[in-house]
Amino acid sequence: MWVKKKDTPQSDETKREKKQKKFYYSLVFLAVILAIFLGIALFENEKGKEPSSLQSKKITLPSQDPENSAENIRIAQLEITNDLMEDRLSSFEKKLRELKEENALLEASNLKLADETQAFQTHILTLEKQKQVETAKNLKQDSPEIKKLELRTWGDNKPQEQRNVLFEIPAGTIVKCVLVSAADCSVAVKKPSGPNMLLLRPLANGKLPRNVRVPLKGSVIIANAVGDIASERVYIRGERMTLVQRNGDFIETEVSAFVSGEDGKEGMRGVVVDRSGAIITRAAFAAFFQGVGQGIQATLNNQTIEKLSKVGDSSVILDVDTYRNSGLQGANTALDKLADNFIEQSKQIQPCIQIQAGRVVDVIFTKAVKIGEKDLKKKLDHERSVRG
Repeated sequence: MWVKKKDTPQSDETKREKKQKKFYYSLVFLAVILAIFLGIALFENEKGKEPSSLQSKKITLPSQDPENSAENIRIAQLEITNDLMEDRLSSFEKKLRELKEENALLEASNLKLADETQAFQTHILTLEKQKQVETAKNLKQDSPEIKKLELRTWGDNKPQEQRNVLFEIPAGTIVKCVLVSAADCSVAVKKPSGPNMLLLRPLANGKLPRNVRVPLKGSVIIANAVGDIASERVYIRGERMTLVQRNGDFIETEVSAFVSGEDGKEGMRGVVVDRSGAIITRAAFAAFFQGVGQGIQATLNNQTIEKLSKVGDSSVILDVDTYRNSGLQGANTALDKLADNFIEQSKQIQPCIQIQAGRVVDVIFTKAVKIGEKDLKKKLDHERSVRG
């Protein structure tokens, strides 16, 4: 059986001590919390006092009336800005005066330099005149009868006219041109009916020694082209040139020039095209079959003659051999005509040399010609006839 123990006085004392300890602990805890709250309150109080101290510093104005304080503040601000603007304006005026003074000094120096340069130029002119006078005097003293030299040709007593590239294209002028049109130049045993025509366009002005330029840009040149199968080149000769101005005016001139290709040689290298190979092959086959047919026909004729000799002259032979001989003869004749036809076609289809458009070449003038002259061919023919 369980026996309930009675409370002793010692247990009561321990309980009281525990309760007292708990009470003391709670008091300490409350004291700590109060101390924390007091510290926070003091910190906030000190923090709130700082702006009040700053606010205590007020701007002393001439009027302490609260109603007019805002207006006084505005007036003070306006006065301050006005003073600043006046200071800036005075500084700007000072700089402007300095710039004006510098400008005046520069103008004075420029005028002085202009006067000095003018005086220097006049001095140089006077010296040149004096030198010319002295040289003229010396020439008169040394050779009193000096005649002006004039260029003349053999057998001509008249002096030559002065010639200029503005009115004449000298011989040897080189012009860089582009080939505008292409051409297929025929080359075969039979000569073509006529040369192919080409169009050239100068890309720049003509070049001469001493850096002289002939104004040929903006013109077109008409030329003829002839092919040569041996060198596989096309030889081009210039015939006519037309100079065109922006307002529509043009000048036509007969020229004598040749074309130099990209390799620097006379003429242009092209591509040789021959389309007669297939036709020649057909003609060869037709001739071959014609020969075979003639051989067969000759053999059959011999056999027919032997049969006639056996039968005799009194009887007439109308058998398959007769029709076969006549058919072979007709086939031989047809093959002969076909071979002739193929040969004629191969003569008409001649090989040619093709040159494409867009190639850049040099056109070199071989005879001097005046711009606008149209009788150059007649002159050249006359010179050739005289030489011949």
